[in-house]
This record gives sequence, C-alpha cells and structure tokens, in this order.
Amino acid sequence: RRRRGARAVKILAIDTATEVLALAADDGSARASLALRRGLQHSPALLPLADRLLAELGFAARDLELVVCSVGPGSFTGIRIGLATAKGIAFAVGCPLVGVSTLDALALPWAGFAGGVWSVIDARKGRWYAACYRGGRRVTEYLDLEPGALRARIAAGPVPILLAGPDAPRFAESIPGIAATDLFDPAAVLRTGADRFASEGADPNSLKPIYLRQSEAEIEAGRRDGR
Repeated sequence: RRRRGARAVKILAIDTATEVLALAADDGSARASLALRRGLQHSPALLPLADRLLAELGFAARDLELVVCSVGPGSFTGIRIGLATAKGIAFAVGCPLVGVSTLDALALPWAGFAGGVWSVIDARKGRWYAACYRGGRRVTEYLDLEPGALRARIAAGPVPILLAGPDAPRFAESIPGIAATDLFDPAAVLRTGADRFASEGADPNSLKPIYLRQSEAEIEAGRRDGR
C-alpha cells in the first residue's frame, strides 16, 4: 500500500525472531518474499538470501532506501542476528532503519478477521509469547504466559478465535475446535515497517528489542551476583 502521491521507496524487511527466516523486498512496483523454517539457524543464510531477493527485483543493497527489522518478542539470539544485520546494512547504505513487533506482523494478514486474532510464538521453557488483535489493532499487552494461563486469556477474549504464527497449530492442539494458521507472510513485516516509517519516521525507540523476560546470560549473571 502506498499513499497517493508518495514516492516509491526500495525496502528490505528482515525477521529472524522465530524458527522462520522471513525476508521481503519492494522496489515500488514489485515485491518479492521468502519464508524458510530453519530452526533458528539463520545467520549463514541471511545475507545471501537477502542479496538474492533484491536481485530478483533488479537492484542491490546499495540501492536500499529503508530497512525494516523485527525486534521480537522471540528468540534472543534470532532477534540479535536480525537487528545486527539490519543495522549493518542500514549503516553501510546510509538509509533509515525501522523496527517492528513480530507479533504485530503475524496478525496483520488477518486484520479483516471477524473476531480475535491471537499471534502466538513458542517462547520455550513451557511458556508462550502472545498478543490479541481485533480489527487490525492490538487489544492486549505483549504477553509471556504458561499454556494454561494463555488458554484462559484466549477463552476470555473476543470470538471467533484465530491463532496465527509458525507455532500456532501446535498450540491449537490443546484447544479443541480452534482455528489456527502457521502462515508467516514476510510482506506483513515490510508493510508494518513502511507504514510506521510513513507516520513516525525512523524513530530510534522502535529499534529496542522486545524482550519479555531475561536472557539465559542475564539469569546466570543474576545467580552469580546473588540476585
């Protein structure tokens, strides 16, 4: 989508916050994207796949005018890989960088759903990251919950219910009759970032990772310090 009269912008979007490596590119007249489930082994493939995607549209990284990156919640390592790569590209090219929530992007393709769309991501250690959306707007905070607590929140929310995200069908197994989709549309990351840039510009605050809990390194440091 583009505002009438707005100049076309060459954009690359990156999401490495989940087990799915998601990339999308737009040159103003065409769009290309890919989504590969790689089990968080994103680093070796990220730059080569990004270069290939840009080449499909006939331009290179040096031509980029905006980079968009997911800032989580999700895998701590995955978020760091994506952000470091996006910052490196944006710095080398001299173009703006915008961060977006992974949960927001997962919900975007289902903005027209008549009910509650719950973006869910397996947070490991028996917990889930989640947020609820209605009519394309987030209606809860970003959550980090045990499965039982998340099921209770979902049951108390708007109906009908759709779970969205790479791990959504697995979580749906614990809720009989609920609808779920594992579609991860990389273009949703791009669209979310492009819209944010159009309305807010390159706000540095958007680049803060969304960490809903401490990393293992922070937990271990706390143990050593007696916290």
